[in-house]
Amino acid sequence: MTDAAPDEAIEPTTPTGPAGPAGDAGPNGRTGPGDQARAGGEAEPDGEAGPDGEAGRNGWRGEAARTTDAPAALRARRLGDRLRAAAPALAGYLAVRLVGVLVLLAAAQRAGRSLPGLLGRNDGTWFIDIAAHGYDTSITYGARGLVNTNIAFFPLYAGLIRAATSVGFPALYAGIALSAVAGLAAALGMYAVGVKLHSRELGILLAVLWGALPHAVVENMVYTESLFTALCAWAVWAVLDRRWVLAGLLTLAAGLARATALALIAAVGLAALVGVVRRQDGWRPWAAAALAPLGLVGYWVWCAVALGRSDAWFWMQHEGWKSQVDFGRTTVRTIFATVTTQQQVAVYATTIVLGLAVALLAVLVLDRRWPLVVVAFGATMVVLVVLDGGNYYHAKGRFLLPAFVLLIPAAAALVKASRTTRYAVLVTLTALSAWYGAYLLVAWTRSP
Repeated sequence: MTDAAPDEAIEPTTPTGPAGPAGDAGPNGRTGPGDQARAGGEAEPDGEAGPDGEAGRNGWRGEAARTTDAPAALRARRLGDRLRAAAPALAGYLAVRLVGVLVLLAAAQRAGRSLPGLLGRNDGTWFIDIAAHGYDTSITYGARGLVNTNIAFFPLYAGLIRAATSVGFPALYAGIALSAVAGLAAALGMYAVGVKLHSRELGILLAVLWGALPHAVVENMVYTESLFTALCAWAVWAVLDRRWVLAGLLTLAAGLARATALALIAAVGLAALVGVVRRQDGWRPWAAAALAPLGLVGYWVWCAVALGRSDAWFWMQHEGWKSQVDFGRTTVRTIFATVTTQQQVAVYATTIVLGLAVALLAVLVLDRRWPLVVVAFGATMVVLVVLDGGNYYHAKGRFLLPAFVLLIPAAAALVKASRTTRYAVLVTLTALSAWYGAYLLVAWTRSP
């Protein structure tokens, strides 16, 4: 899947240019491969050249990518070079997801189900309804208490579906296409992060592994996960490249997609704080910190005004959707239940995914090669998912899909593995992901 040598090891990238304003450490507070000095231009690892034969142009790595006064033709050529360098990551991701969709199609036909209908089920019906009719801000009570409404769903994804339907696309197919395109954007963002952290091989493996996760079928559904992950990946890359305003804007947009944008806001804000303390990049870290929370907070404020109470979104989540932060009580109770009582496959699978996520996070934290923004984003995502309670334990694996940085230790290990081992692992994960994705949408009756 990659062209790394079998015995190639990941080592921290050592900058060869002048030190940054605060010495060796970069904007993320940890000296690592993503924290290269910018004062004289970011240096490439020794011996690595871009696809056009010049060091510093291989996949969003060096200062060459920042050139703004180059002729348009030169900029277009450089962009084309970077996209060609990223082609294996995109092709690998597409291949893995194609296997998953084909297995799902076979399972759907056998069960007499429609593939588009399966991809648009559950949350998809809510987003399509928002795109068609807008938000329901009424407050009504039924026999079981407050009737849940669609304000629990954030507006960005539904707004994009609405934009597509305004030019003639059917809402269901617009949502499926949007998720597919966003999935590619997410894979490209992961590739860019991997290149920035160390190498092209790491970036390729990150993208392919993300497409082979147990809950990866959601990346093709009318769900926000692909869009949100794309925004997270590119925001992390922007911080690593010290493009602070871009990082703030992407985080703002992520806050209009999912509540777990809190993790990205925390990571970007922490990296910006380090930049401010070290007096790096002038006003730009301040701008990132100011922009980052505006999307999430803005939607919460809109909900408060629309429903006439300050805690409107949280109230609807708790009373209407039966979802609230219980500081991990539901998570711990359900994990113990998996060893004391018989559970469904989705509950066991989620428990395994949670265990692996915690283990990968521990490796990510203990291996001090990785920058603070990477570690902070992964850690905060895991904490938010573990602390969340309510009736959605089975969906925690899906909630972790945007935490792509947790895959970095696994991708790093595969870079050092032999080609045979690498292919064996990826093929096995692809098969398991395809099987489990078909199970989630055909046999499992609740949300994936």
